[in-house]
Amino acid sequence: MEIAEFKSAYPSMTVPMGCPCGSRFWIPIKPKERFGIPVKFAICFKCGHTFARYVMNDVALDQFYSSSLYRNLYGTLSVQEHIDKLHVPEKTRTPLWQIAEPFLKDKIGNIVEWGSSGGWNLIPFRDFGHNVLGLDVSSPYIEAGRKTYNLRLELINENTLKDLSGTQFDVIILNHVLEHLVDAEGLLKQLIAVSSKESVFIIGLPTIESTQDYGFNNFFTVAHIHYFSKHSLTSALNRLGLSLIETHRTHGGLTFVAKQSDVLNRKFNVYRFVYSAYQISSRYLKFFLRRSARKLLEATGLYNG
Repeated sequence: MEIAEFKSAYPSMTVPMGCPCGSRFWIPIKPKERFGIPVKFAICFKCGHTFARYVMNDVALDQFYSSSLYRNLYGTLSVQEHIDKLHVPEKTRTPLWQIAEPFLKDKIGNIVEWGSSGGWNLIPFRDFGHNVLGLDVSSPYIEAGRKTYNLRLELINENTLKDLSGTQFDVIILNHVLEHLVDAEGLLKQLIAVSSKESVFIIGLPTIESTQDYGFNNFFTVAHIHYFSKHSLTSALNRLGLSLIETHRTHGGLTFVAKQSDVLNRKFNVYRFVYSAYQISSRYLKFFLRRSARKLLEATGLYNG
């Protein structure tokens, strides 16, 4: 399916979605994503979460992620080329490893990454002596990662969470995963159920604070359903019994560290909405002014690209 055909068919393959916090009050902010697909985005007034209002149904989502359209929209590398590009030298202290390292001192840790793709994030953990497990839904990436990186990688299936309950994991990684899921909190809840009070969750996201890294118009995409800020993520974590303990600026967004906690803040806080609204509106204003200035220069012949 070509992009024009997909764009036309999109409304017929979607279902409406509200904010995960349960609030029915939100403000529309953008009618289309970067390719002109009518996803429609909104900010929740209660928790400040930014999200897609119309998302693909389960069948359409499966077809989209397995299609050539998805690969063509978001990258041109083959699976093996992608795997080779992200292969890091032995014992490379990647940003993700540096975030996790303080929680793994004086122990041989058990590490699991949900949505590991080919497993490149796990290479340093393996190299520094820890037990690693990567889980993903893509057979090609799992097979290429096993072959190239020699990692323990497994396909996600209906028994995966049950199988995880037999292991005590020290670190649970979700790196640029939650933004793709309709029920992101549902997955977190299931992973919390197979974790312990000592387990550390490391969650990487393209947050709205990183809009400037992508450009305002490019930031919103049909492949992403959720657009967390540091405050709306804190709200989501608190609803699930997790407490945010660290925040790190990483490539393409923020990476958060969280643990189970009994001391949580579940109260309504209008600041979360104001914060998200400011982040998005200020980025849009910059985008609008730059676009207007470029059009003016083009009209006068002073801009040649």
